[in-house]
Amino acid sequence: MVIWKGERASQKMVDSMMVRDIRFCFSLGLIPSAVPVMYVRRGQDLSDDQLLRVAKTLGQEWEQAAIHLKLSITDLDTIKAERQGNVSMQKLKMLVLWKNRRPRGEATAQHLLSSLEDLQDLSCEARQILEVHERLVAVVQCSASTGQAFVQLLTEVFQHLKLDGSMCIGNATDGASNMQGQYKGFSALLATQSPTHVHVWCYAHVLNLVLADTTQIVIESGSLFGLLNDTAVFIRESYQRMNLWEKESQDKRHKRIAPIGATCWWAKHDALKKVYGSFGKPQDSLYVDVLFTLTSIQEQKTAKSNIRTKARGYKEGLL
Repeated sequence: MVIWKGERASQKMVDSMMVRDIRFCFSLGLIPSAVPVMYVRRGQDLSDDQLLRVAKTLGQEWEQAAIHLKLSITDLDTIKAERQGNVSMQKLKMLVLWKNRRPRGEATAQHLLSSLEDLQDLSCEARQILEVHERLVAVVQCSASTGQAFVQLLTEVFQHLKLDGSMCIGNATDGASNMQGQYKGFSALLATQSPTHVHVWCYAHVLNLVLADTTQIVIESGSLFGLLNDTAVFIRESYQRMNLWEKESQDKRHKRIAPIGATCWWAKHDALKKVYGSFGKPQDSLYVDVLFTLTSIQEQKTAKSNIRTKARGYKEGLL
């Protein structure tokens, strides 16, 4: 057992608290105070919280980054001496020092990105933090799902924030009919207010559609996901079968197998992982639980014959 004393003990305690809750350390003043702004705005100096996010993306190249930020070797030695053994805080201290030495208004995301532009190992994540300008302006409750209702709701939000809807330059939605409808879809109606705006499909939704279609091309793949979905629906649609599931399940939390959505690839991934587990971790799978449950349903004398037949078919399909 090692007991730390004095300044070293205090530093160890601060380091431990930072690992648990860095925002709490900010609030106590143990490390530079943070402005609670998580997005990057053009022309505004970066907050310490934003610098922390950038610091987390820096790897072994952070000392090279210091040189690009025109910090001296003496500065680096001082930073390392003050934060011995805590590389994360050394990175943050470097960026804070860069910010404090610049005139107000010249420590923006654009200035930092420009200084680090020649750094070959600058991560894509750091570039995204410094280049993307996004702000969540509202979270509102929607009472209707028609395209007209969405446009009306968006218009009310614009008016509340005193924003000109005609200045909207683009929107991204999924491929639902209320969004893509040629006459009454959200995009078509929004175009009446902002004729020059550009509509693009949500990239995540497009990716889901591509992967969903890809998994159906190979008949073995389509059959597997169809079997997993049908089995999940079969067990979940009856409380009696769910009771058998909980009885046969070896998992104390009684995890559920989930049906698969038509357009969500992640739902297929989750269904596959739940039943078969991860590579090298078969103990996390529910495969045996599913087989035992289907066997119990098949052997249940009080169940209808078509239910018992379905249970047998699903079980044989999984074997």
